[in-house]
Amino acid sequence: GACDIQINHMLSTGTSSEVKELAVGELQRRAETFLTGIVVASDQTDAQVGQKLEFEDGPWPFEGPFLISGVIHTYTPGLLTTTLEFFSDGITSL
Repeated sequence: GACDIQINHMLSTGTSSEVKELAVGELQRRAETFLTGIVVASDQTDAQVGQKLEFEDGPWPFEGPFLISGVIHTYTPGLLTTTLEFFSDGITSL
C-alpha cells in the first residue's frame, strides 16, 4: 500500500528526475532491509553473492525468493559448511 517517505533534500533545488532518483534510491535501501536472515548449510561451495536463494517448503514469510548478500565457507576436518546471509525486497502474501 501507500507509504509516506521523508527525504531530506531541498526539493526546490532539484529537477524532477533528481527527486525521482532520490526517492527510488531511498525505497531500494529500505527494501533491502525488509527481510534478512542467515542460514547454515553443508557443502554449498557454488553459492555466490548476488545469486537467487529459495527454500523448499519454507514457512511463511521464508518462501523467497531471496538474494544472497554474504557467503562464508568454513572447513573443519570432515565437514564443510556454508553460511549464507540473504535479504528480500518484498514479501509474499499469506
